[in-house]
Amino acid sequence: MKKIAVFTALSMLAASSAFALEITSAGTSIGGGLYKPSNGVSVKVFTNGTASAMDGTAYAAGSANVKGKKEYATNNTDPKLYSKDAATAGTSSITVSTWTADNSWTAQ
Repeated sequence: MKKIAVFTALSMLAASSAFALEITSAGTSIGGGLYKPSNGVSVKVFTNGTASAMDGTAYAAGSANVKGKKEYATNNTDPKLYSKDAATAGTSSITVSTWTADNSWTAQ
């Protein structure tokens, strides 16, 4: 489910805003639709674009579940989904649109 949450968020946000967007199970309106991940799942998406122009060229996203032991992440330069043990359940460590996986992440 976490993989689906990250991929769905990215397909909707491929280049949407320069600020971070956090999507929780409360739901968030994206592109005219409501995106609502599973209960307890949080998705964070960062892009380098502007919200009004939809012109982002880079993004990174992370997903975590408050009851899970893993976090998942991906970015626009590498099509793989990566995972690692979460430092804090429910909290993604992704903080910038230029995130890339280091050796602490495992490709899925």
